[in-house]
Amino acid sequence: AQAAAGQAAGGGGVTVMKIRIIEILFSTTFSIITSCNAYSEPWTKLQLRPWLSIELPTGWQVNSPEFNGMVAAWMETQGLSGREAAKSFSASLTLPELKRSIASMNVRFYPEKKLSQSDAKEICKTELNKYDQLLHEQLSKGLNGKNGLKLLSWFETECRDINSTITLTSSYHRRVEFPIKVDGHVRLVRVFNGSKSFTLTVSYDIEFEPIIKPICENIISSMLVDK
Repeated sequence: AQAAAGQAAGGGGVTVMKIRIIEILFSTTFSIITSCNAYSEPWTKLQLRPWLSIELPTGWQVNSPEFNGMVAAWMETQGLSGREAAKSFSASLTLPELKRSIASMNVRFYPEKKLSQSDAKEICKTELNKYDQLLHEQLSKGLNGKNGLKLLSWFETECRDINSTITLTSSYHRRVEFPIKVDGHVRLVRVFNGSKSFTLTVSYDIEFEPIIKPICENIISSMLVDK
C-alpha cells in the first residue's frame, strides 16, 4: 500500500511538473507575441542616418552606450547628430522568463568603404561564388573556437534587391556554448554604397523560429536606403 501511495505521489509530481512546463511554454510564447507587437500594432521607424531607415517592433529594446530603452522612445531622445556619430546600432528582444534575448539586430556602418552599388551588381553577375567562399572562410575562422561560438552550417550568399538596393545576403547557423547552449540563425545583409556602406545583421534562436523568423524577415524588408 505504501509503495502504491509512493508511486501515486511520484506520478502526481510528474504531472505537476508537466503542467508547469506547459505553463512556462505558453507564457513564453505569449510574451514573444506581446513584446513583438508584430501583427496588431504599428512598428517604429528608426531613422539611423539621413539616408537609412529601418523599422522595428515597438517591444524591442535599444542597446547602446547612449541609450537603453524601448525603440519607441529612441527617436525622441537621440538627436540626428548623435545618431550620425555612432558607428553602430543594435536592438534586441528579451524575454524576462528566460532572462536572455532570443532575437537581435545590429547595423554597423563603414564610411571608409569604396565599393559602390555598381560593384555590388558586378559581384552578383561574375564573382558571387568567390565572394561567398571568402566570407565563409572568414566567418569560420572568426567564430569557431572563440568565445564559445561555433559555426554549424553555412547557406550560400544570394543577391537580393531590397527596396531598390542591391544587397549581398548570407545566412548561417551558429551555436553559443555558454552560459547555456543556444543554436541560432543569422542573416548578414551587406550593402556596398560608397561612404554609405553598412551591414545589417539579424539573428534569432532557432528554438523560436516559427514565431520570430517572419518578424526578422520584416525587419530586413523594411530597410530603406536613399542613394
